[in-house]
Amino acid sequence: MKMFATLLVLALTAGLAAGGVQAQETQLPPDTGLQKHSFEGFIEWMPQHGFVGEWVIGGYRVTVTPRTEINMKHGPPTVGALVHVRAMEYRGQMLAYKIRVKKPKLK
Repeated sequence: MKMFATLLVLALTAGLAAGGVQAQETQLPPDTGLQKHSFEGFIEWMPQHGFVGEWVIGGYRVTVTPRTEINMKHGPPTVGALVHVRAMEYRGQMLAYKIRVKKPKLK
C-alpha cells in the first residue's frame, strides 16, 4: 500500500506527455484514476547521462524516476535493447515503476 501511495503522489506530480498503452492493461479500482500497464518494447530514446528522465519505449513516452526498479540481469538498458515495462498511467501520463532488460535473442 505504501508503494501504491508513493506511485499515486509521483503520478500526480509528474509532468510528461504520453499516450495510453493497450497491451495487458489492468484496471485499478475506479476511485484511484490510475491504470496499471505491462508491455514490452525497444528503447528508442533515453537520457544520455543516467537513467532518470524521459524515455521512449515502443513508441510510448515513459518517465523513469530514482524509485524505478531497473533489472539489468541481461545487461544495461541502452537504445535498441528490448525491455519489459511495468508502469502506472494517470491522465495519460506514464510512470515506470519497473523496467527489466530482456535477454537478447540469438539469430
